[in-house]
Amino acid sequence: MGVLKRTDNRGFSLVELMVGITILGLVAAPLLHAFVTSANTARRSGQLADATLTAQNLAESVESATLSTLRTNPLSALGGTGAAFYSYDGSAYQLSPDAQAERADAYYIGVSGVGQGGAGNSVFNAMISLRADDAYAAINGQAITNYSPMDAVLSQTRDAGEDPDQIVDAAFRSEANVVSNGTYTLSQKARTILMDVTPSADKSTLSATVTYQYKYTYSYDREEYDDFGNAETVHVSNARFEDSVVYTLFPNGYKLSDGMPTLYLLYYPWYVSGSPDDIQINNRGNVPLSLFLVKQWDPDASAFELQAKENTYAASISLRQSCEAADGALIYSNAARNLVTGQTGIGGVTYHIYQGDYLYVNGTFSGDLVKKAPENRIYEVTVDLYDGDYTGSPVYSLRTTKLQ
Repeated sequence: MGVLKRTDNRGFSLVELMVGITILGLVAAPLLHAFVTSANTARRSGQLADATLTAQNLAESVESATLSTLRTNPLSALGGTGAAFYSYDGSAYQLSPDAQAERADAYYIGVSGVGQGGAGNSVFNAMISLRADDAYAAINGQAITNYSPMDAVLSQTRDAGEDPDQIVDAAFRSEANVVSNGTYTLSQKARTILMDVTPSADKSTLSATVTYQYKYTYSYDREEYDDFGNAETVHVSNARFEDSVVYTLFPNGYKLSDGMPTLYLLYYPWYVSGSPDDIQINNRGNVPLSLFLVKQWDPDASAFELQAKENTYAASISLRQSCEAADGALIYSNAARNLVTGQTGIGGVTYHIYQGDYLYVNGTFSGDLVKKAPENRIYEVTVDLYDGDYTGSPVYSLRTTKLQ
């Protein structure tokens, strides 16, 4: 018996093909939707991971940076490709360079191009806000000691080879011994410490010098011979010896663009009866600066010896600025504080502020060698991340605090 073979090669009918395609569509559609959904979820998950990491990094950068650095150079502190200051009216951000003013209650810093290189290679624009909210008013309203950088420091030493008091005193004795053959009598000696602060012509840099000036008055007898060779003794009174030692505080100049300079002058008191300390600060350029004038304890004197000297210590301290001075120098000093007892308000110490060539006002010293003022110490920090400009809802937001 032979095998029956099918010889029908007609294929599928149109109806059969339509039914097959329909079945395939019904099966593939859910699979395709699941694939697209999965891809979108992975993308959003990667972006969220990037946003979380970026916001955390920015928050840590804000916390670790000083407020001064955030104000003056936010790009270096926060990274990104650009940074600018904004103002906020409750509904929209506006570019505002003036918003970086010192000690403001709120700062808004827009940073572009942050976050590149994360899991999803996302790049964001960040709006970072620092607000001294009312919740922290009690802490932010307290007067605290402000940090003061030491931009220039001159500390008088008691080393004989470097101490201006001893250097000039040795020079005086050498000259007086020569002219008087060792028979001079010192009647008075005076010292003036003069600080000159001078801005450059274009107001870009600052120079400063401190000069220790000395004047000695003495008398002596000397022998002279007349035309006939007869010796006679001549008394010389009110002979004068003057000398000075100059120090430069900013050898390379100070860039005023770096902010208000802070200078320290540590001096040893002039315990000379009838000759008060004379300390003069000339700030004719009206440069805003802080000067810490520090009276030092003489290491060669015991507390008992120093007590007697401090009880009679007298000093005249003056600040001279031009008549147009608005802010100018701020001086902090312990000159009127007794170094041994700690008592403030030594009566022999006066402080005068001059504007132009006339007396403007009498000043006072608190005896503190620090600057104290209310300052915002705690800010609430919000980091908002955007895909584009700073409008609409952020793609991610993180809130924390910064302790200054």
